[in-house]
Amino acid sequence: MQKVQAFNEKEFVDVYSRHHRQLQHIVFGFAKDSLIAEDIVQDVFMSVWERRGKMHIDSLPAYLIRSVKLAVFKSVAANKLHQKLIAQHHRPETIQWDEQVIYARFLEEYLSAVAEQLPEKCRMVFKYSRQQGLTIAEIAVIMCLSSKTVEAHLTRALRTLRLSLA
Repeated sequence: MQKVQAFNEKEFVDVYSRHHRQLQHIVFGFAKDSLIAEDIVQDVFMSVWERRGKMHIDSLPAYLIRSVKLAVFKSVAANKLHQKLIAQHHRPETIQWDEQVIYARFLEEYLSAVAEQLPEKCRMVFKYSRQQGLTIAEIAVIMCLSSKTVEAHLTRALRTLRLSLA
């Protein structure tokens, strides 16, 4: 298999032709909607094309399958949260929900869930820094760690969160 970084348009079209039907079938199995399946597969392929020079993929089929499954998860979670927020705050006379507010709440809950999966010290450093607004020096004193260790934990937490959003 050729490296993703070296893809030209023809090779990419060939990869798309080989895999799009299978990926749509996988997404349809989860989402039960052919339009959503098509959109998710298109989005995944667009992402691969746009990031092809920056990606190092050992197995493109495995990467594509994992990507569409994650995209389905994000789509289903966003839809469930959207419905939940509407159900919680819906009053017939209320103003329509602003999509940005809904998306911000979803993102906040999603990032909180990802942060909860971090190792304990890493999670504590992240919470002290981002939720309580403490400086690295203050966190180091509270947790009895060196500033460099606190920086390393914070860097790890932010990298994990950034990768979960990609």
